[in-house]
Formats: sequence, structure tokens, C-alpha cells
Amino acid sequence: MMYNSKPFEDEKTIFLNAGADEYAGSTIKLLKYTVNERGMGGVYITIAKPYEHLIEEMDKQGINSEHLYFIDCGSDDVGVGRTEVENCVFSTPNQSKIMMEVNSLLKKVKTKNKFILLDCISTLLVYNNEKSVRDFTMWLMSDVRLSGDVIGILVTIKEDTPPTLVGFLKAMSEKVIEL
Repeated sequence: MMYNSKPFEDEKTIFLNAGADEYAGSTIKLLKYTVNERGMGGVYITIAKPYEHLIEEMDKQGINSEHLYFIDCGSDDVGVGRTEVENCVFSTPNQSKIMMEVNSLLKKVKTKNKFILLDCISTLLVYNNEKSVRDFTMWLMSDVRLSGDVIGILVTIKEDTPPTLVGFLKAMSEKVIEL
């Protein structure tokens, strides 16, 4: 991992643009910092990784999932069966539906400070065109800026994200982490 032990401080909008080899490890490290060191709870929107795989990895890394809720948009696509759990909503990569789920789940988070993590915008582009993904991330980050207690974390894989979208995401973010 190439960023320091404190990837962000007071920034409300964070953009992690990682290479394919750095993506998985850097996302987990950023989540661990956010949850374990900052004591934040939040909503993790997973487009490609099934909930069950995320929970396994979080357990291995010692990440406390007590105050986390998940929107799993990937289990159906990779053939992983759904196991109904209290802290996970299974969805499709439909951005309108994701927006509704985010608002609903954020209300359940009991920590003072909260986060929304969108993993991974590159995969969202498989299901939606670039303009709609740009509009969705703009809505998400605008909502974050208006809230007093929520930060937004956007994750992309460099090689799979159009440069125009990367430039837009950088411009919208207070903190950019390039790996």
C-alpha cells in the first residue's frame, strides 16, 4: 500500500483510483482505517464483490462490521446464492434503486459519523453508461456534502475507468488517492 496510515483526515469526499493490482488491498485498507481507526459506521455499496466474500475478507483483516450495512449488487451476477442477513440488501446495479437503499440504510447506522463507500465505479460502468454513472456519483457526493456527518468514498480501477470520468471524480473529491 502506497498511502500513509491516515489516508484522509477531515475530507468529506475521497476518491481512490487504484490499479488492478492495488485495488482489492487498498480498498480493504481504506475500509479498515475508516471503521476501526475512525470508528465510523456506514453503507458499503458493492457492485462486483458478493457480500459473503466481503465479510470473509473483513473478518480476516479484523474489520468490525457491527455498524456496517451493505448493498450487494454483485451476488446474482457471479452466481453466489443469497443468504438473507439483517445488514445486507440484495439489489441490482440500478442507480435509482441504490440511491433509495442508501438513504434507508444510512438511517440505521448508529455511529456519530458515517460513510458511504461505492465499490467499484468501474464495474458500475458495465451496467450503466458513463453519463448516468457521472450523474449518480454527483448525486451521491452532493448528498454527502449536504450532510454534516457522512463522508463519501468512491473507488475505481484505473485501467477500467474512462479518463473523462476519472477527471470528473477527481474534481468532485476533496482527497484523491492514486495507486
